[in-house]
Amino acid sequence: HEAARRPEINFLDIENVRTEVMRAKDKWRRRFLLNTRTIHCDAHYFLEEYPGDLSVDAYHILFSDPWPKNKHHKRRVFQPRLLPIIERTLKPGGRLHIKTDVTEYYDVMKELFASIEFLELKIDHRLDLEPVEGDIVTNFHQKALDKGHPIHWLEYTKK
Repeated sequence: HEAARRPEINFLDIENVRTEVMRAKDKWRRRFLLNTRTIHCDAHYFLEEYPGDLSVDAYHILFSDPWPKNKHHKRRVFQPRLLPIIERTLKPGGRLHIKTDVTEYYDVMKELFASIEFLELKIDHRLDLEPVEGDIVTNFHQKALDKGHPIHWLEYTKK
């Protein structure tokens, strides 16, 4: 939706699940979106190796897999390894948008970012309790709503 609405902006999707990569590519092709790209890769690896310093305007991390089992927590996007990536790549004034339907993972995110001085919390909102006009509801978002899950929305800005 955003890529169609804002053709002057380039969007890069990093996805570790091949079927999701193919689904996204197909959707973008059908909509003739030329400002979108997707790669099948581990997000941490890609973000550590490729984006230049202060080169990212915004990160949108929407409904990332919470990997609920303790033995799988190392696979989560939200872990201490993400912090230096965001600090190095996000431009001053850049935004970090996060949505999740898993309260335990939301708590992990809040704790991870609580002591970070380079990010300022701008929004901490429950979208399932109070929807926001103009908010884009993705497939995962709608599925979570249909199941009665909470929708936590966090937005940070880099100082």
